[in-house]
Amino acid sequence: MYYMSLPRCSLKDVDEEDFSSDFISKLKRRKRFAVEVVTPTGCQRVWEEKSPLRFRQISKRPANIDIAFLQQNHGDGEPFDGQGGILAHAFFPRYGGDVHFDDDEYWTPEPNSGVDLYAVAAHEIGHSLGLKHSKNRNALMAPFYQTYSNSGIHLHNDDIQALQYLYGTEEAAEFNISSDDPDYSWPNVEVSVNMDDKSNSDSDQFEKVNICNNPVLDTITVIGNGSTYAFQGKWYWRLNQLSYDKGYPRKISDDWDGLADDLDAAVGDNKGNTYFFKDDLYWLYNADGKRIPGYPKRISVGLVDLPDNLDAAMIWSYDQQPYFFKGKFYWKYSRWGMHNIWPRLITAISPNLPDRIDAAFQWTNGENYIFAGPYYYRISGWRSMKVIFLHGLGDTGFGWSPLFQKQFQFPHIKFICPHAPIMPVSLNSGMRMHSWFDIVGIGMDATEDEDGIKHSAKQIQNLIEEEMRIGIPSHRIILGGFSQGGALALYSSLTFNKRLAGIMSLSCWLPLHRQFSPENVSINKITPILQCHGEDDQLVSQAVGRATAEMLKELCSSHKVIFYPGMAHTYCSQELDDMKEFITFHLPPS
Repeated sequence: MYYMSLPRCSLKDVDEEDFSSDFISKLKRRKRFAVEVVTPTGCQRVWEEKSPLRFRQISKRPANIDIAFLQQNHGDGEPFDGQGGILAHAFFPRYGGDVHFDDDEYWTPEPNSGVDLYAVAAHEIGHSLGLKHSKNRNALMAPFYQTYSNSGIHLHNDDIQALQYLYGTEEAAEFNISSDDPDYSWPNVEVSVNMDDKSNSDSDQFEKVNICNNPVLDTITVIGNGSTYAFQGKWYWRLNQLSYDKGYPRKISDDWDGLADDLDAAVGDNKGNTYFFKDDLYWLYNADGKRIPGYPKRISVGLVDLPDNLDAAMIWSYDQQPYFFKGKFYWKYSRWGMHNIWPRLITAISPNLPDRIDAAFQWTNGENYIFAGPYYYRISGWRSMKVIFLHGLGDTGFGWSPLFQKQFQFPHIKFICPHAPIMPVSLNSGMRMHSWFDIVGIGMDATEDEDGIKHSAKQIQNLIEEEMRIGIPSHRIILGGFSQGGALALYSSLTFNKRLAGIMSLSCWLPLHRQFSPENVSINKITPILQCHGEDDQLVSQAVGRATAEMLKELCSSHKVIFYPGMAHTYCSQELDDMKEFITFHLPPS
């Protein structure tokens, strides 16, 4: 019953065929493979290591395997079900071998904060190669979702036997896939090759300026009337969902009064106007593409502190503010001038972005896209607020992330569930387990691991500061935890010098409580605290919970405590509802 409730692949677990030699021959693919879009390299290599197969990225159809992110009913008779449940599906070679991912899931390279793209992609590629689900729950081809964050994606013997039965045992180059492998990493952005050419190939004009043959753009922008335009040299295109409109490209000089060729950047404002940049000048056009009198102007006069010769500009979806790019840096612009924290490195957005980009924009779907050379990057899943939640003794972030993923669906909030290190724990006779610090006993007078508590608190504070460096203000972050994790969340918050949005402490205590007084608590003495505790908790007793509540009431000005009748050292549905209410109130969409 436990496995039936897990997120899974939707390929049916029915033995429609047996593994007869006739069936195998039908499923077998040619030994030359092509993948239509970029997929995580590590996911391909696990299949290459143990077989003669080699994967190759191509930019034009036909491809052996087409990969797509789709939603709900998408036309193949196998609809997705929204977030949770079915994650992806693939088709056997004789049915085309395509791989579909549910775009409603929160895909991530960090399995503790979303659905592990690596693990799911590797599994689905197995189906595209002809492998069915395995009955061995430890196999990569088991039907239920599993992650490999510590050991790296790897094939079980059951997977290897099925693969080599299909494709043979020719030795491949040695690859050691691990979490330290630079190829075992997937950016915070989605990268894809540019779209296929949908233009009329008989047109001499289109052949000369085919944007797909030379996909390096000068700039791309959405103007006030909702139309999307791409600019390259002296030409421009009006784009649609699939390609560009009939009758394009056109010359910039034919339709854009006074606008220069070879633009640097373009960006819209909240009035529907569009700014175009070249060298040290900028032009302003209204929502209908008409030039506003008095332009162009010099950047140094009209847009103080903004550099000349920009590379790109865009409105960022998470705060709807203009951002400008030049070289390896980017700036957030304000009408009051540039704050002294700017510029920042582009790699602060994601270490996998290139050092220099060609164009950027926010499309009508609310997503941001960055273009560099022949590639574009979709900044997907950017959430402007965070909840960092710390697990209890002996658990990992995996213990809580599925719960948040399924029941706490906030489009503007990302949940981060880090893992504690593994260490001996005195309370459990020195057994090694995931623990934020050593525990000798639980109680208000128990001996405490002061150095371990302070060390872990510093690590959590560093994690918060890292979120701040990528643009999430501390007052948009809630820190919480359960049991030992809740204790660490309390201590980390009350000793942190930046104000948080809120603190959630579940079934826990306040560590090193004798070191606190109303005078030495950090700025978070005014931060709202939700304390939850079970009346039947036999591990962290109700008495400890009530003593902690009295201390927090004395130390902090905004503290709420709830005791749940009949709840042991766990959580209950009412507690989850109270957490949702707390998160919703203190991290509202904005």
